[in-house]
Amino acid sequence: MDRTILDIKKFIIREVFKSKWSTEGRSDYYTSDKLSIKKEFDKSNWSFSLDKSDVYYEFKTIGINHYIVLFLLFFVKRNVVKQIQDRKNDKLKSDWFNFLNKNNDKK
Repeated sequence: MDRTILDIKKFIIREVFKSKWSTEGRSDYYTSDKLSIKKEFDKSNWSFSLDKSDVYYEFKTIGINHYIVLFLLFFVKRNVVKQIQDRKNDKLKSDWFNFLNKNNDKK
């Protein structure tokens, strides 16, 4: 396998585990600062784009099979759910402190 392809493969796997992911409101599209992953509409394949480019490549072009893609997507989805839960918890904390401050003023 070409060294460049191997470097891209390593980069994608590392990026999946260390990045903060966003869905932008879609269930078939995930994006980070350096990588985007989306499901093709005409196929059931997932593809990736580097640095938010308009050109998407299938994972099989770099030697990542369908099962590994699903495994990587599991971590991406878990990261998204964790970020959503953290935002909800932060909002709840903020609301609680506002509630306490508001009720302390009335005493």
